Amino acid sequence: MLRTHLLKKTAFLVLIILLCLGLLAGCGGSSPNAPAPTGNETEPAAGGPENTMPSPEQPGKLDVQEFVAGPANGGWSMVAAAIADKANAYFEGFPITATTGGAVANPVVMVSGEAQVGLTQGLFLNKLLAGEEPYDAASDQLKGIASLDSTALYFIVDASCPYDTLGELIESGTKMKVGVMPPSAASSIAAVMTLEEYGLKSFEEIQESGSSVYVAEGTALYDAYADRHFNMIVINKAIPDAATKEMLTGRDSKILGLDEQVLNSLVEKYGWSPMTIPAETYPLQAEEITSIGFKSVLTVRADVPEELAYVLAKVCYEEKAYLETVQAQYKAFDRKEMCKGTVVDMHPGALKYWQEMGLL
Repeated sequence: MLRTHLLKKTAFLVLIILLCLGLLAGCGGSSPNAPAPTGNETEPAAGGPENTMPSPEQPGKLDVQEFVAGPANGGWSMVAAAIADKANAYFEGFPITATTGGAVANPVVMVSGEAQVGLTQGLFLNKLLAGEEPYDAASDQLKGIASLDSTALYFIVDASCPYDTLGELIESGTKMKVGVMPPSAASSIAAVMTLEEYGLKSFEEIQESGSSVYVAEGTALYDAYADRHFNMIVINKAIPDAATKEMLTGRDSKILGLDEQVLNSLVEKYGWSPMTIPAETYPLQAEEITSIGFKSVLTVRADVPEELAYVLAKVCYEEKAYLETVQAQYKAFDRKEMCKGTVVDMHPGALKYWQEMGLL
């Protein structure tokens, strides 16, 4: 009995060993020389093709990412926080952190590696690619995710001005006192680039011709215009803009349009877009006015993971309705246009998303 029992037990153990060896062979079992698993393998989605992108149901892993935006409590800061919040749902541990910044400084901070994600404007991406002021050197280290809201360049003068376009004013030879933001501000840089198309190279050249330039920041510039320290102000704002409306209400003023030839040249050279200010958008504005505008652009460093770029593009597109609750001007553009006008090349991860949506 005991011998028979041992034989049966031995046979059973041999059968178990054979079964285990068969399973290992069928699974391509590792040999002593086989490379160890890296932990980065992606499991294919059940019943479908391999799924390489994270989702809220299967969040991915991501190193900490700094997202530079605009001044505290400004529009960009709120939008960046909203995008980061929605994108963090796709990754473990909330790795994306929105922080303050500025349109001019953000590209520098990102190129240096201090931040990985940032908002800027197409205007400054053009300057960065060319290595022109305010940047010391050219760089192609930033890649596009999406183009977002557009802002327009406003040339505002006292309502008594008899001219309707900037070209008419310049051609008249009228001496002006012009109020502008500091030289590194988007409105000042864009104004100089626009004036170049009219044959003026800089604000210094304006002064040499007998006009004068008044420089101030933010509300100080608005207040100085309201107090009539100068008779033209140049700003870069959305359409419509509450602060601009208040300023135009406080002092009877008009907005000068840009001439068609100049508009076409700016579009061709820099990829800017003509922008129409509809009639009656502002006080004393009976007719529509055409100016130039440039988009806010969400960018990343070229070396960020494809998954991050993909998710950021996805959030911008699929959460636009939510972003509109954060920034009302986001209602003004078609989300299908987000993949256009980024100035810099699209990041491969974002490109993958836009292609999946059939937009590129």
